[in-house]
Order: sequence, then C-alpha cells, then structure tokens
Amino acid sequence: VDPGDLVVNAGVAPLLHHLAFSLFDAGDTVLTLGPYYPAFDYDLNVQAEVELTPVIGDKSDEEITTRFLEKAMAEAVAAGKRVRGLLVTTPTNPTGQLLSVDEIEAAAAFAEKYGLHLISDEVYSLSVHAPGEAHLSLAHVRPDLGPRRHILWGLSKDLCMS
Repeated sequence: VDPGDLVVNAGVAPLLHHLAFSLFDAGDTVLTLGPYYPAFDYDLNVQAEVELTPVIGDKSDEEITTRFLEKAMAEAVAAGKRVRGLLVTTPTNPTGQLLSVDEIEAAAAFAEKYGLHLISDEVYSLSVHAPGEAHLSLAHVRPDLGPRRHILWGLSKDLCMS
C-alpha cells in the first residue's frame, strides 16, 4: 500500500460521508447491494444529497451477478438518475454474507464498464466465523482498479474500538 493512498479518519461512517462530498454531486446516485446497512442512507444522503439505489437479486440467497447490476443501472437511468458509484460491503451488513471472487469481479467489471467509483466497505473483514470461510478484499481480488477504487476499514467492528 502506498502511504499516499491512505486516508485516516474517525471511522468508516465519516470516511463514507467524506467520499460522498468528494466524489459525487448532489442528486447523484450510488447503487448498493441490498439488503444494505440502513445508516448508509444517512452517510450519503442527509448532507451530501447522494441517493442510494439498492441492487436486489431474485431471492435473498442468490449471488449478485452482472444481470442484477445491469437491471438496476437500466432502471436508474430510465428514471433519470445519474449513477456515479457502486457501494459493496463484504462481509455484508446486515446478513454477514461474504462476497465471492465472482461477485467482487462482477462488481469491479461493472464499475469499470460504466466509469463508476467502486466503494468497498470492509469494516467487518476480520469478523468471519464460519469454518473454512475467509474475507476476500477488493484490494486482493482486483488490485489494478486505480483511483476509482475506495476500500474502507476501521477499528470499531473488528477490534471493538468505537
């Protein structure tokens, strides 16, 4: 990690808040994999006025695929929204589901295709308790994404330091 690429803040919520102001304009839309952490609405929308649009699969246990991302994008564009980002969480909150390599790859390819900022909230990355399971970071799966890749981690969840 290049130290020049690091930003330190009081937590992941303030980081997300700052990203909303830095990367997006009021009225922009960020797609997010659903179900999602309800406080994301506050972190992005209340002051920065960035709208979250959930990407939902056909059923709650189905992995997110390019088909779901494309459908959400088409619906957002048809509704006149300016989609500028994709927010993923792994492990997910509220379900704790780990994104697979295929899901992370699909999210990264989708973000690249549309020139979106890809924000990966990995605040629970050390909180994996299932035998044989491990968190896969966007940094390891797609280290080549460059300046549109934003990985968030904090002390509060994994180290109980909030």
